[in-house]
Amino acid sequence: MKSVPKTQGLSRNPSSAKLSVCIACVLLLIGANIASGADKLSDQPAAKSEVTNKVENFKQPTTFAELLALPPAQLEKVDIAVLNLLCAEGLHGSDDIDLKLLLGRLEALAEHVAQETKRNQHLFDEHPAKFKNSVPYFRMAMLATVLVQDLRIQYNPEREKQLENGHKLKSPEDEDKFFSDSKDVFLHGLLDGKHYGTCASMPFLYVAVARRLGYPVTLATTASHFYVRYEEGNGKHLNVEATEHRAFITPSDDEYKNPWDLKVSAEEISGLGHLRPLSNKEILGHSLLTRATVLRSMKQHDKQAELWATAKKYLPDTPMWGGIAHDMRRHALWDEVSSLHIPRGAGYAYFQDRKVRLHFLILRSADTAAVEKTVKDFVKELAEYVKGFVEPRDNELIEQPREPQQQLVLRYTAPSGKQVKIPADFLPPFERGAIPAPLGARVAEKKLEDEDSILTEFWKFYDEMNLTKQQARHQRMVQRGTGPVLIARERVPQECWDSIPPQLQLRLGGVHDEDEIVKEMWAFQREHAMRQEAEQRQERETAREQAMRALRQNGISPPPRRGYQPQPLPGEVSAFNKRESKLPEMFWEWVSPEAERRLSAGDVWMLQQHVKNLQVSKAGKEMREQMREAETPKLMHFELVPSSLLPRDAGAQEITPTRPLTPQPPQPITPSPNQKGKP
Repeated sequence: MKSVPKTQGLSRNPSSAKLSVCIACVLLLIGANIASGADKLSDQPAAKSEVTNKVENFKQPTTFAELLALPPAQLEKVDIAVLNLLCAEGLHGSDDIDLKLLLGRLEALAEHVAQETKRNQHLFDEHPAKFKNSVPYFRMAMLATVLVQDLRIQYNPEREKQLENGHKLKSPEDEDKFFSDSKDVFLHGLLDGKHYGTCASMPFLYVAVARRLGYPVTLATTASHFYVRYEEGNGKHLNVEATEHRAFITPSDDEYKNPWDLKVSAEEISGLGHLRPLSNKEILGHSLLTRATVLRSMKQHDKQAELWATAKKYLPDTPMWGGIAHDMRRHALWDEVSSLHIPRGAGYAYFQDRKVRLHFLILRSADTAAVEKTVKDFVKELAEYVKGFVEPRDNELIEQPREPQQQLVLRYTAPSGKQVKIPADFLPPFERGAIPAPLGARVAEKKLEDEDSILTEFWKFYDEMNLTKQQARHQRMVQRGTGPVLIARERVPQECWDSIPPQLQLRLGGVHDEDEIVKEMWAFQREHAMRQEAEQRQERETAREQAMRALRQNGISPPPRRGYQPQPLPGEVSAFNKRESKLPEMFWEWVSPEAERRLSAGDVWMLQQHVKNLQVSKAGKEMREQMREAETPKLMHFELVPSSLLPRDAGAQEITPTRPLTPQPPQPITPSPNQKGKP
């Protein structure tokens, strides 16, 4: 399993001689009948499509918060265009989004595609072989032709320049720029302005228009790439590549398994849900990942980490997605620490050293909750230090911390001849106070000539050096059999990744064998699940007894043992979800709305008190468990670490780090189908 997530929407898809039909060829067949000019599209009325009419009774969300508040079952009713546009809310480049206006343009565009498809239907009737004897192929070819020729959508040329070999970002700087504007990765960039997009947005436009025409289409993914999937029925489907404006491409599943010769393993296909139609719930999860990437480019790493936790609820519930979400929370913390600015003053070296130590803690600790708390405490401490540079007090500016008073300085002559002097108190604590030769060579190679950039490079190098030493130390411990046993966290239940319950710690206190530790942890997890299930059954039975007593006291016949289970009509929300009641929800199964109206106020109060007593009992249990955990001695002889920190095999001499030593954003993977063009 890769430790870095696959970020959708980075690469361009090439043309394929075997599977593509040149847009020019399509135009030879239908071009004489195509209405020209995108200007005409903007003048068309926003007619309601068939799909729009079907869901008009459902109130579409109008804000990002409303979208996330919807229950998963209702997400399938959400317009995919609404879903995508709301995920861009509050991002850079989304200030001018007018949801109603953009949806109106989509309706007009869909009406235009419908007219052109109907006008050119005779071409398919007369020459079906030219369209592979496939109605879906003809429909999607018409849709693609209108989008490219009339709306003139295309991949953003500036984003294309940042891609190497059509799919790989050239540098971290290019990565930040690629996601710096939400117009490039969300739908509004294709519906306004120059109509530019990327693989993160162009397939959404195809699906949004096609669904308005009633076509059975959705999105699908391969390694870091979206494409369109048309469900033909009878187990057949048509794949459509939406990012190529020079050709109409319909790659096979086998080709999408091997984009740019980057073979997608069966484990990835299963664990990440590739090569299959996505539900709206999963599409929302992927859209949230795109939003998180834009937040990272905006340096809003705290919101980025929170969004990853939110996105996980919508993505497939697999260990692979769970591991990626867990790692990305760590990466967001890493980025947050890296981005913290430390003003030069008396505490400069102290805070820089703390940043280095935090990076190692983030990389090595298995307790994510503890790491997050440590990072928050550091941010708070740093904020107090920074106040001394900017915050007024008593109508006067606070005097900045004085520069170090000692005479020791680092003198450096830049290639231009400029003399740079840096107080020694600002420097990392290199051994014997000497500047390592590789660091000097790096400064010269980068032609750094000012104190800030040189100091930044010094501390980056110190960070790298410290982490490398710690990695080597751990490797020696493993080889010599000293220190804790390192176990890949992917082998144990995910609930144990961040913290291990005190009861389990006691059970593992004397266990040293790795396989026995893993076996014992899974056994404990199964026992814990069984205990929880038994507690839930007991709670349900107690609730039933309480409800039966209240019903009998009011002369109401009790329901069957299976409980009161109202069945919603097709298309309606379950009565359980929309029921308004003063009665606690745990009793709804046994007390129907009609029976509830016959209960006395005292009976309702009694049932409410039962729930409160249950909550107090649970809170007391949690408090006792927390106290027991704090008092439990740490007797474990093992440590859970990412699998990438372990040797590759028994004879390995090196450990592969989970991310670059120099603080920088995790490198997204940028594949697309294995033709020679752009995504």
